[in-house]
Amino acid sequence: MSQSEALEFFHEIDISDPNRPNRLCVCISDVHFTDGTVGVQSRDDWDDFFGEITLLCEDRGIEELVFVLDGDVVDMIRTKHWAERGVYPWERDHPDFPAIVKTIMQGIVDQHDGHAGGHCKFFRMLQELPAALTAKGVKKVDVLVLLGNHDKEILSAPDALKLFYEECLGWQLKDIPEDYRLKVGRMYGDENLFKSPDSAPWFPFYYADLGFRLFVTHGQWRDGDNCRALPEWSIENGWQIETWRQLRYRPFTDPCFGDTVAAGVLSGFIWKAKQALAEEDRKRIARAEAKSLGVTRLEQVLDELDLYRPSYAAVSRIIEETRKLKERPDLAGTIEKLLQDSVSEWLSWDFTYESSPRKRRIGLKFLRWWLGVASKLHRTLELKAIEWFMKILAWFRSHHREEAVTFEEMKKFPAFLPENRIYGFHIHGEGHTHNPLEEEPDVDKGRNYTYINFGTWRDQVVEKNAGHWLLKLLRRTKPSYRRRSVGRALFVLDLKPAPGDDKRIFGYWVDDNLTWSDKLDWK
Repeated sequence: MSQSEALEFFHEIDISDPNRPNRLCVCISDVHFTDGTVGVQSRDDWDDFFGEITLLCEDRGIEELVFVLDGDVVDMIRTKHWAERGVYPWERDHPDFPAIVKTIMQGIVDQHDGHAGGHCKFFRMLQELPAALTAKGVKKVDVLVLLGNHDKEILSAPDALKLFYEECLGWQLKDIPEDYRLKVGRMYGDENLFKSPDSAPWFPFYYADLGFRLFVTHGQWRDGDNCRALPEWSIENGWQIETWRQLRYRPFTDPCFGDTVAAGVLSGFIWKAKQALAEEDRKRIARAEAKSLGVTRLEQVLDELDLYRPSYAAVSRIIEETRKLKERPDLAGTIEKLLQDSVSEWLSWDFTYESSPRKRRIGLKFLRWWLGVASKLHRTLELKAIEWFMKILAWFRSHHREEAVTFEEMKKFPAFLPENRIYGFHIHGEGHTHNPLEEEPDVDKGRNYTYINFGTWRDQVVEKNAGHWLLKLLRRTKPSYRRRSVGRALFVLDLKPAPGDDKRIFGYWVDDNLTWSDKLDWK
């Protein structure tokens, strides 16, 4: 079977019928709703976004809405529960694994379903959307949640996946249409995999639609840190849908190297450091002393530590901050020791090396050796080694992957592959990198194509531009940071012809909601 024959279409569209219903597709990605135990960094105000959808449906006479959530909707990685229980995302055979995932999922529901004391009411508004749109003439609302790399753990815990369907989407498993179940099953290699009405279907890996001329997938398939290399496939092989189907998409449902960094080092360290600061606060209150500005600053930096991209940069930042805590060298030493222990534990796990891209394993093994030597000499040498290794990793990722896509890369995207051009795709959409991008690849003369990256609907901490890196090094310029957020939504219209015409109206655009904040804006 060829690659093009393997595509699954969740909506059967008769593209030869110009009078099919007016349709609208809305795509967003990477909202990263967490349980809040190591910080909540996603957007909290969704009223304008859902209001815009409602107004657009009314203005354009929309009859069918498709809302695509393109992966990493719920974040099962960034939480205290893995480190607290001593069971990690790659230990799926552990008897406590399903309960931990369900606990995380319940925390996400509590934070983002409009509950009292929660962060936002996104899922409540999502569930209320169909009724609100019915009053505007919309006859059908479909929500599709695609697979990302921070939500894949939920697939291994059926009770947690059921909780997501029921509490976040408002769906009862028995009401999920059989046709949808069969299509998701075929995508994962077995039509009957989710046929039972008691089973919770996995998230689809992609969404393709002929009317919208659109192909959407999360984008982790081209990131070696966040997919799993297997003997049958690695990222060098590119888009291989038939191979993946035979593997039931294991490169993207199995645990990966990125899990060891986000859940193992970063989230575990944040939780342990906050525990240490809470204990310090209890002692301070007992002594009737005022909290120092340095300690307050460190607490706030910890709250924003999860915002750094790439995650390696967060480790360098916390080392910078502990050096500034001159009035409390004992506390600074405690935090630094926790960081060293977290990194040493990371380097002690066999899975760190098993899942790492091959070239990086040498560096990891060297770091483990050097930390062993440095720990016997002086703790400062050990900390310096960690700091510089993380800076190298952060530099490598920021300069070799995320900032742009090349023409050669785009030629290999599924929407632009020669075997898929028979479907008339014009748009390839993805998220994952958290960098909103757009490009116009000239992959087929005489036709227009667009690549769109949806960015992320969560805050990020970015380093301010202080000139060329070499000049910063020569001047010994200390980095400064700023909190920034970009929320991008793609809108695609597929409308009936104008009066007197027989050609459908097709159009698409993105809305970018770019915000800055002085909150936690430290220099």
